[in-house]
Order: sequence, then structure tokens, then C-alpha cells
Amino acid sequence: MVKKFSIPGYFLKFEEITILLTYYKNHPEYFYTDRIIDSTYDFPPGLIWNGGRILPFHNFDQEKLYQVAGYYKDADIKLRHTCTNLLLDEHMMYDWQSNLWVRVTEKEGNSVITATDVMAQHIKKTYPLYNIIWSTTLDITDINKINDLTQNDMVVLQYSRNTDDAYLKQIQRPDRCEILCAEPCLPYCPYRKKHYIENSKKQLWYQLDEGEYCLHNPPHLRYNLYDQLKFKTAVTNERIDQLADMGFQYFKISGRISVITTWLEPIIYYLVLPEYRDYVRQELFNRIYKVVDPY
Repeated sequence: MVKKFSIPGYFLKFEEITILLTYYKNHPEYFYTDRIIDSTYDFPPGLIWNGGRILPFHNFDQEKLYQVAGYYKDADIKLRHTCTNLLLDEHMMYDWQSNLWVRVTEKEGNSVITATDVMAQHIKKTYPLYNIIWSTTLDITDINKINDLTQNDMVVLQYSRNTDDAYLKQIQRPDRCEILCAEPCLPYCPYRKKHYIENSKKQLWYQLDEGEYCLHNPPHLRYNLYDQLKFKTAVTNERIDQLADMGFQYFKISGRISVITTWLEPIIYYLVLPEYRDYVRQELFNRIYKVVDPY
């Protein structure tokens, strides 16, 4: 079975992704043949439908929107929009900037990741070509709800259940679920939902983060993939193959606002053959930092 990966940062890491995809296309011999870059996820910063972390000093750039949309259309890479703000209401569905971006990128195969019914209904009614993916921010763990939602849509599974075979085998449509990989949160983090709500508030009122991001997860774990892979809920490369045997084919790499090192390392780990990882990492860093021709 081909494993389909969604990589983070189609907008914030736009230049880096163009370099990665060019290298990926030109050097398939360095990558797993049964793992592909199928999509990339993100949403332009400053737009209120966005979930995730607030990013200051990013202005709405309509020209860049069209540049980004055109590139991914030509590259035949699917886009997944993180419209995961947990506090959206019906009035916010009329935000012209968010609607513009979703409208210019509407095509068969693209998706909207949502955390609210109002967003899901707006997309289905106004932009019917999109698939709907229910976000990990909802923290959905009820098997019956997952089985109900996956009759028509996709669901990003709660990361703490990634290694619970008894739980996962109850899912009727694993082909409509996505596994979150390289998740920096400790297993069963008690602050996770609170963080998502606070981040949703900050997106709406464009406030900067204040104080420590997480009371539960020390910084050295947040920024080191190989520490994270020691968690009992971690998705290792061996686990990827086990999950594929169970029918799961979609995998989402965490980290769309990460610095380049923590953004790139999971991509190297999951997609590049072990014997070439050091070489490919150096090659991509050389291109990203323009030590050599980036393309």
C-alpha cells in the first residue's frame, strides 16, 4: 500500500517546499517508493479562519496568494486548509480574505480541515469541490463518532491513540483517517485542548503569545524528533508499516510553524531511505540556505 504524507507549511514554508518538491521530483532514488508527498497543509497567517499558532508581522498579501495557488496547481500537490479556529461563528463565515483564498484554491482533491460544524457546512454549501477533514484539535476519541464522521469525511485521529491497536481496529474506515506523526506533545497532554482554545482567541484578536507555551512539555522534547520518537505513542517508521497493514494510508507530519531544522527532520525521517538521510539533509540545507543553486 502507498502511504500518503501531508507535509506542513504550504504558505509559511512556501520557498522551502518548492525546493523540497523539486529535489523530490529530480531524485526519486533517495526516497521510499511506497511513500509519497500527497499534500501540504497550512493557511495564510492573519486570516481569522486559521487555527494553530498566532504569527505576528504577517500582512495579507493578495499577490502572494495567487502565486502560491498557481504553484501547487501546476505541481499537482493537494492543499489542505487549516480552518481550525475553534471559536468561529456564522458571522465569521463572511470574512472576505479567508473566502478569497479558499475560492482561488478550490479544486477536486483539495481539502478544508475544520473544527466546527459551521465551517463544515459553509464549505460544503459554498465550495463543494473540497473534501472535509475533521481536525485533531477536536480531540475526537469516541469510536462511534469517528465511524460516523468517516462515512462521508476524513478525521485526523487523536495522537495519543496511535499505538493502541485494540482501539484502532474498531475503526471501520481506516482509509478515511489520518495519523498525526512527529507530534511534539507528550502523550495525553492535559493542556492540549486549552492551548487550542487560547490560540483560537489569539487568531481572532491577533494577540501575541505571552509566557511559556506549554506547562507540560519541556523545550528539549518539543524540538528534538528523536526524543519524541521515544514516547509510547510515537509513530516510528516501523509503526508506519504496521498502520498501513491495518488499512491506514494517510499520515500527517506535524510542525507547520517550526523552524527549518525541526520542520525538515521529520520529512527526512519518514520519506528518505535510511542510507541517504544524512546526504539528503545536507543537500536540502545547502539549497534552502542558498549555499548552492536552490533548484
